[in-house]
Amino acid sequence: MREEFKVLDSMMKQADIAPIGASLLNIPTPFSNIGITHPIFSQSDDLEKATEVMRANIEQIYKYMVAYCDETNSIWCTSELATFEADIVQMDLDEPITDVRFVKKLEGMSVVMNARYKALMVKWIDHDEQAMIMSILMALNLFVLHQFVSFGRSEF
Repeated sequence: MREEFKVLDSMMKQADIAPIGASLLNIPTPFSNIGITHPIFSQSDDLEKATEVMRANIEQIYKYMVAYCDETNSIWCTSELATFEADIVQMDLDEPITDVRFVKKLEGMSVVMNARYKALMVKWIDHDEQAMIMSILMALNLFVLHQFVSFGRSEF
């Protein structure tokens, strides 16, 4: 069965370790995870079960995105969540019957999730230059204060 997942193998990344580990331990994927499980680790040769595991992972990432968007009120959230919802609806419409169709569905789910991952990473690694400058200035200020307090004392 390993041969069927070459496309999925090529999309694996470090962030996928948590959902793969959760799948192996048969526990829910951690809430704040944005990694994607891999069907080969679903502990079953049943592709329908692997699809259910990946669908649960997708639902977890969607809930995390909703919580993130509720907390941050980011401008991009509205369109990103709408796109994600449309992708989920499209995924749910496909009813695979054969193993080949299950593999194609799993590949499609993984492609969609990797697109969501990339969109999230672009937003989350976007740097706020003002905040970075303020942080550096604060660190320098604390360093100078530390030097003044530590070395400015007279020895009695």
